[in-house]
Amino acid sequence: MKILVADDDFISRKMLDATLTNLGFETVIVEDGLQAFEYLDNNDDIQIAILDWIMPGLTGVEVCSKIRKDRKKRTPLYLILLTSMNSSSDIVTGLDSGADDYVIKPFNKRELEARINVGLRIVNLQTKNLEYSRDMERLANERAKQLAHADRMATIGMLTAGVAHEINNPTTFISISAQTIEENWDDFINSVDLPKESVYFAGEMPAMINDIKLGVNRIKDIVMGLKTYSRIESKEKKRISLKKIINQSINFTKTRYKEIELISDIPEGLPEIEVNETQIEQVFVNLLVNAADALNEIEEGLKKQVKIKTELLENHILISFENNGPPISKKKMASIFKPFYTTKEVGKGTGLGLSICKSILEDHRATIDVESSELIGVVFFIKLPFYIGE
Repeated sequence: MKILVADDDFISRKMLDATLTNLGFETVIVEDGLQAFEYLDNNDDIQIAILDWIMPGLTGVEVCSKIRKDRKKRTPLYLILLTSMNSSSDIVTGLDSGADDYVIKPFNKRELEARINVGLRIVNLQTKNLEYSRDMERLANERAKQLAHADRMATIGMLTAGVAHEINNPTTFISISAQTIEENWDDFINSVDLPKESVYFAGEMPAMINDIKLGVNRIKDIVMGLKTYSRIESKEKKRISLKKIINQSINFTKTRYKEIELISDIPEGLPEIEVNETQIEQVFVNLLVNAADALNEIEEGLKKQVKIKTELLENHILISFENNGPPISKKKMASIFKPFYTTKEVGKGTGLGLSICKSILEDHRATIDVESSELIGVVFFIKLPFYIGE
């Protein structure tokens, strides 16, 4: 530990330096109050400073006053005045300036050691209190963010519940009406003589009915996505094989991979993970579907490939989903985990899939990241803790 000594008297400096060195302290020696203030103001490696009262530049009392004024939220500092003035009024003046203690010249080595030890105890307590205060402030900020997020999610939950209630009924009416028209259209056309100007319209009707049905399904997907996003429930977690969940996810998406080579390199003997199986499966399915959609956009005849790999890290398993599709720009990558943001064409994505994945993984103390370039295509990395045991 370092102790700063400020004294304009050469003999006094040498005696203090020798005494403190013999006690096992590292010293910083300066010759006047201005040097003392500048060092203390610019450095946080000093916990105790011994300041002579009468010095050129700044007196010890002035140094104490300036330090207490300008160094409010930094590391604790214990200030000891060294003085030949021992009247009650002088002592009060020194302590009022911000000094914590004083030593009368000529100093007694045992007394100086005892007062330094008092200072060390106080500084250690102040350091612990400061660390505790910072921890409490950090926890309070985190809790405030959690509460703000919970409040936003509750608001979205109420909003989507209202949206679902208000939209489901008219959507059902539209869907039933479209199905009824579709089922009876041919009979209707064959039973009436259409005006010449209506023939084109009649021929286009089946395609328009199909567009209506697609639009209805799109509305349903958006409402379901909103409900899923706003209500990520923390369901029961259990120990399970990662390979099992990946294989199940592949089976769910195999119809999307008819023209895509899917390579799953998952070794046996990986540690079990403790997760909600349905939710983690939802994450993997979403990444596989996104990869398939991206690859189906590239030209026919080009190689289409998705690779799933794992790597065992300390307390975690790193899972990568790599596809050789078109890269994602840096601008888009900064937003892909945000709700309602999608890189797909209009009408082909709700923009909620990756934000839901991120929420699920955060609930599992896991992370998801993405890398993309012309060389590697797109790779999503999931870092998932594995079961360690009690």
